[in-house]
Amino acid sequence: GTIQLRNSPGIDFSQIQTNDSGMTSETLDSYEEGTWTVTLNPSSGFTPTSNTSTGYYTKIGRLVTVIGNAIMTIPSSLGSYTNNNTAFGLAVTGLPFTSINASSQGRSAPVIGVTDSIDTSGGTLAGHGAANSTQFSIFVNKDNGATRTSPTLSANDSINIHFCFTYITP
Repeated sequence: GTIQLRNSPGIDFSQIQTNDSGMTSETLDSYEEGTWTVTLNPSSGFTPTSNTSTGYYTKIGRLVTVIGNAIMTIPSSLGSYTNNNTAFGLAVTGLPFTSINASSQGRSAPVIGVTDSIDTSGGTLAGHGAANSTQFSIFVNKDNGATRTSPTLSANDSINIHFCFTYITP
């Protein structure tokens, strides 16, 4: 088979023989790279004093991959913050495209790398996206199987989370 460039934008793969009779699209009609503003916020409880950085994205068809550092400075007035409810986790917001409105495809999980100033005692740092959304959540999965919780954060600490997140757009 052959790959054909179309008169309209895209590359047509329909002439390549495949055994996949379930394909719904054989044209790659979108490719984009760029930057976006990464914003890290607590889901509830306080307002950070600084919480934005620049992230990078690549969009190929409907698949978007974002990478970056989510940063946030905890206000000195806070003291120590923890909450045993997933509603009080952290949220990375401002994704460059809205995720698909389907829980199985919209709830992709981020890869979380280096973290600074986050206490995850008794659990593992984890996260997931949401359907029809421009954010993903970060929380602690408790080792004992209890409810997900927020990480413990301390006043004047500068939070830094390196991440990669891939999700599907409509």
